[in-house]
Amino acid sequence: MGYATTAALFLLGAAAYGEGPSGISKVAAAVVISLIIGNSLGYVSEKLTAAVVKS
Repeated sequence: MGYATTAALFLLGAAAYGEGPSGISKVAAAVVISLIIGNSLGYVSEKLTAAVVKS
């Protein structure tokens, strides 16, 4: 999943964020933020599932 997110944003990033160094930094920031949010949601989902199964 992480690779797909990174590859998609870098391949399509120029159209969405512009070209050049500022575009690359915007794409990198979007990738990092989306991966952090995705990991956080995955962690919460795992904990909630464990709590439901345990009870």
